Amino acid sequence: MNRAWIGTAVAVVIISTADAASIQRNVRSGTPVLVWTYRNVDAYCNDMPGTVKVVTRPAHGRISQHAVRSPMTGVRFGSARCVGQVSTGLEVRYQSVSGFRGIDTFTLEADWAANNRHETDTFTMEVQ
Repeated sequence: MNRAWIGTAVAVVIISTADAASIQRNVRSGTPVLVWTYRNVDAYCNDMPGTVKVVTRPAHGRISQHAVRSPMTGVRFGSARCVGQVSTGLEVRYQSVSGFRGIDTFTLEADWAANNRHETDTFTMEVQ
């Protein structure tokens, strides 16, 4: 009696929705500057609500967040067809203490529960 083993191959695909970026900017001392705009849209370019929180504050300056409604200039996630479409975003601005020169860093965490997207971004400001 011959025995045959019949098996099924299973492929497991893990889709990571966590993303991290290291973003660097050269900025002037004491001058507020836009460093990033967080946005998240679906495949039809509709806004998807989310939150951005400060994980680590800058040691030599401050950051502020402002809601904006403006055309998308680039797409980090999602469809490139959304570039140019108006969407809601959260601008992050940085301003160093006046007179400070050197490196300042801070970390932000963005979450969009609707599509299980999570980002932790570290910003490095070279203040001149």
